[in-house]
Amino acid sequence: MAAKGRIFYALLFFVAVLTFFWPVPRTIAVRHISLALSVITLWIIVYNSKNIFRQIVLDSYSKTKPILISLALTTFWFYFVAIFVSPETEWSLKELNGQWLISTTCFLLGFSFLFFEATTAKRVFIIFFIALMVHIIYLDLSALKLFVDNNGQLPLRLNGLTEGCDKANYITNWALAFACVDMYFRATKKTKIIPVDNFIIFCCFLLILLSSYFETMRFGFLGLFVTLFGFLVLYLFLGQNNLGIKKLLLIAPVILLILSIFGYNAIKADERWDSLIDTIPIALDTNTNQAWKGFNTGKYEIPKLPNGEFVNESNYDRIAWAKEGFILITENPFGIGYGRNAFGHGLKAKYGEGGGHSHSGIIDLGIGTGFIGMGLWVVFLASLMYYGFRSFKKDESYFGMILLFIVSGFFFRMIVDSVIRDHMLEQFMFLVGLLLALSIKEINEKNSTSTV
Repeated sequence: MAAKGRIFYALLFFVAVLTFFWPVPRTIAVRHISLALSVITLWIIVYNSKNIFRQIVLDSYSKTKPILISLALTTFWFYFVAIFVSPETEWSLKELNGQWLISTTCFLLGFSFLFFEATTAKRVFIIFFIALMVHIIYLDLSALKLFVDNNGQLPLRLNGLTEGCDKANYITNWALAFACVDMYFRATKKTKIIPVDNFIIFCCFLLILLSSYFETMRFGFLGLFVTLFGFLVLYLFLGQNNLGIKKLLLIAPVILLILSIFGYNAIKADERWDSLIDTIPIALDTNTNQAWKGFNTGKYEIPKLPNGEFVNESNYDRIAWAKEGFILITENPFGIGYGRNAFGHGLKAKYGEGGGHSHSGIIDLGIGTGFIGMGLWVVFLASLMYYGFRSFKKDESYFGMILLFIVSGFFFRMIVDSVIRDHMLEQFMFLVGLLLALSIKEINEKNSTSTV
């Protein structure tokens, strides 16, 4: 359907505001207003083309049935647990309405761009990429200023416009996937979606790498490593026919060099790696060492490493919380109620004291919604990854490839970070909905062209 006139540009404006302000702290009102206006505007556009809408819904459902069914079942189970299982129904329903319902709306908003012309939907993707790059450029410029102000000392663990370096790195790794996919298709298929020349997209790639370095997130570095290594494999095994041996011999060493530099700096820049191995047995002994209940409260003795130094709080807490989180899941196999801080609520019910989240999204989700809820969520992600892989392998889908890397990166990140929450979940759901829609349109265009 062709969206025309002011209402269409209003929709693009609202989406642009939303994508930029999502990671910016203390902008909840701006984000929610932009989301509401985007949904209302989209509904008006779709309502005026009801017949086309029905046809597209029927066509897209057949292509995305596992994804949509798993999302519907996940939503049903979350609310079922909140109403019939949770001892804190009011708290869980409030969390569901404020977290899950909004995030599901974001997914539907992104997926709804399936009802627009391909050119229109691609504009939204480009807007999203521009928003990411604005954040990255701001962080890099901030690092440059600090470098000059501190007499040549490189700044680390910067957060840019976000509230933490983990939040900044979360979107940096997305931008990396966007840039890598675009460069892959430029090199192998002679096509591009991001409307800039090769030099500019390569500069974006370098700025993204710099941003990742200045953020200095150890799990962010692991995500970067996995992404770049994944693309190296793609270049070597899938792009060889298009690139030729000479280009491959040039690209492969460059990627390996980048991986080596970042791997070395990741270990050297973060002292937490030094004591990780020695911390594991100490943290796993949660009965003897109970500082994980309140590390800096003074109530519990802080454990020491074999060398006499105190354990690193981050290493210790993450490991101890992971163990206690798994125990809570086994003790509450149907969950205690969906919530960002389900781990803390579980600890309080068991020990009379507890904190917030476990620093693992999947553990928090398992505690809140049980094995079934955790399994349904994993099925939803797996169905997205399968669709992305299939559409790229079978139809050479640009957006299918990005979808595969975005979802697999999120899958890894949710194991070690609390990302199934707040704006991070909203961003992710909108993006995967948008990429799913774009991939379907891309494949439909190719099929229609091939039959002409």
